[in-house]
Amino acid sequence: MDRVCRSFNKLRPDVEIHCVALRSNGQDFTQPEVAVQEDLCSISQSDGFVLIYPEVLPSSALIELGFALGLDKPCLIVTPKRSCLPFLARNLDKARYGVEIVEAQKVYSEKTVKAITSFSQRYMSLVTAKAS
Repeated sequence: MDRVCRSFNKLRPDVEIHCVALRSNGQDFTQPEVAVQEDLCSISQSDGFVLIYPEVLPSSALIELGFALGLDKPCLIVTPKRSCLPFLARNLDKARYGVEIVEAQKVYSEKTVKAITSFSQRYMSLVTAKAS
């Protein structure tokens, strides 16, 4: 995840990116009550939201996606295949304007960086979440 964020930052240094993988520097994550305030504040202030969802798993990133959708933020979801996503998220791009889903077999790839770069050209300051 941090490789994708760093690659994106090199391509678009003008775009501020909030990425948990970059913020934690491999250390333990913030306490939940602090993390929720920081994450939701970042999402509220962002122009768009990116979720990298590499496999089927329960994750706080899904809460963040729901929050971003509730605020009508443009959202990009990168996943190996739609069937990995929770049922209601699988066709969000067909149901809501401003939602894009990119299927990438290797979610931490150049294809993902290109998708985020293209998305960011439409919506400037992004918040990126990783399902973990």
